Amino acid sequence: MIAQYYVLIRLGKKGFTSIMHNLNNTANHLAEKLESTGRFKILSDRNGNGLPLVAFSLVDRQHYNEFDVAARLRERGWIVPAYTMAPHVEHLKLLRVVIREDFSHHRCEMLIKDILNVVELLDQLDADTVQLHRHSNKSKSGWALVRNVTTALKGHMDITLNKTNGVC
Repeated sequence: MIAQYYVLIRLGKKGFTSIMHNLNNTANHLAEKLESTGRFKILSDRNGNGLPLVAFSLVDRQHYNEFDVAARLRERGWIVPAYTMAPHVEHLKLLRVVIREDFSHHRCEMLIKDILNVVELLDQLDADTVQLHRHSNKSKSGWALVRNVTTALKGHMDITLNKTNGVC
């Protein structure tokens, strides 16, 4: 919220409006491309009045779900969280992409390509392999690997790694 006021003060109403217009255009482009594949249903509003984000879910039930797509995207460097909905509709799952100012049209195209590659990969895997990968991700995350590498390097390098408790 404070960042929005800062941008509004720094760029003025016209500049802020221009930025938001570009973010909404990028969100609409992402939504249109995903929907045009026939693999995803867009759940977010596309009228440009809300936040520039795209919430979507898989159209057909497969042997994989939105959480599997999110995990595979994370392996490719994308953070696209998957969620279950509130009580009484918890059977619904969705993925969410928030469009930020630094998310260019080129990066959007890269994300679309990676999402489609992930879905194609999951289509090729059988249900047992997906299930096995799902359980291995719960016990050993990528962050655990980063922690192990950092700890190993700490003893061999003359650096100090300060841990903070702040929220990023």
